Amino acid sequence: MSITYRVERQKDGEIIVGGYPTGTKDFLPPGIEPSAFMRVPHVVIHNAPGFETGYAGEGPADLALSILARHFHETPEEIRNEWFHFRFSGDRPRSKALALHQEFKLAFICTRPLERNAHYEITSEEIDTWIASAKERGDAK
Repeated sequence: MSITYRVERQKDGEIIVGGYPTGTKDFLPPGIEPSAFMRVPHVVIHNAPGFETGYAGEGPADLALSILARHFHETPEEIRNEWFHFRFSGDRPRSKALALHQEFKLAFICTRPLERNAHYEITSEEIDTWIASAKERGDAK
């Protein structure tokens, strides 16, 4: 099933991320925004106080990691455990989300600043196409 991830900056400036099955936005119950449906948890490894977008920093890195974690069905606990092992061992991470999140940040998150009450969407098809393209170039393993 294809998922659409909606990255939304709230009126107060906070960014929230939710996902919903692609093509079902019009069928959500009244009053339920797509970003509230299947809320994407914040996977914190860069000590960012929250998600951010539009530049290459810690908040955008955590946003990229959190979207990829949901995409690959990896839990925040699995990723944090892998992160600590990876940082101190120098081994390549087994977590796909962890291995790809910095490149994903550059491709999808850094280039998309958001004003208040605005949003953008990323589909699982876009992510899969990007991964396949990176593998063809030899950028992703």
